[in-house]
Amino acid sequence: MSRYTDRIPLPPPGAKKSNLTCHFCIVGCGYHVYKWPAMREGGPAPDANALGLDFRKPQPAMGTWISPLQHSVVTDRDGSRHNVAIIPDRGCRVNEGLASVRGGGIAQTLYAPDRPTRTRLATPPRERTGLHRRLSPLRAAPRDQGSAWW
Repeated sequence: MSRYTDRIPLPPPGAKKSNLTCHFCIVGCGYHVYKWPAMREGGPAPDANALGLDFRKPQPAMGTWISPLQHSVVTDRDGSRHNVAIIPDRGCRVNEGLASVRGGGIAQTLYAPDRPTRTRLATPPRERTGLHRRLSPLRAAPRDQGSAWW
């Protein structure tokens, strides 16, 4: 979960925006991904956040908002920290701005060394053969050879 306990940071104007298709099932729900440096935040005024919404007043129940599960702080390969917010895409014909239970939590699956996602595999596993298989059925394989066995 996010390090924020009293609020969810808003993406500032200029936050990097990209599109994402949910990977949890075959439906293909669309989401917008906002990424920005961890020490920056947008403001509640429409011109102070990347969403262009006025968060100084309550948002409608079916409006655009960011829940704690839709926000995460990640670490890039260069060690820099970034906020990431993943919100449903209202323009997507599949989900029309709604999120499934699983899709609404995609941000929690992103890698960060200080969260449970740190246990991800660093290298693809390869099955052992012979006597060593009884001790440990899998061993690490070089990343460039990971797909060669499929």
